[in-house]
Amino acid sequence: MLKCIAEEPRLRIVLYSHDTLGFGHLRRNIMLASRLRKLPSQADILLLAGKREAGSFNLPAGIDLITLPANAKQSDGRYALRHLGLDLKALAKIRENIIMAAVLSFRPDLFIVDNVPRGAQHELDATLRMLRETGGTRVVLGLRDVIDRRDKVRGQWVKQRNFTTVSE
Repeated sequence: MLKCIAEEPRLRIVLYSHDTLGFGHLRRNIMLASRLRKLPSQADILLLAGKREAGSFNLPAGIDLITLPANAKQSDGRYALRHLGLDLKALAKIRENIIMAAVLSFRPDLFIVDNVPRGAQHELDATLRMLRETGGTRVVLGLRDVIDRRDKVRGQWVKQRNFTTVSE
């Protein structure tokens, strides 16, 4: 009788980028996903991106993408609608629900958040709370080398309650 050897389950990774201004966050996440995919674990990777143009990028095998309805960050730091005729709260709720459903269904071992600890308009709060409560998923905040002047970053982080989010 032949014995079946169960294949080790692959590591599952979600990379989130809010993508409200330009393509930098998305490009970084695609590069990071490509590098993670080359590790011996050959993780399955799901990208959550905030630009519909994200679907135009050529993604390697083992990496897939969910595009969130788009919003835009204005020069004064406020968010605005990019395409839909909803109000901002409705758009934020849709994005929050999509993120939560994707994370619940995909069950990642690792959740990497790019640059904005709570997501655009705090859309990650419910998902981060759920991940803390259920355990099993490591959450990592990815920051680029240079963000802005120290006083400006500190002011934004205090206002957005990012220090509290990161320490929880």
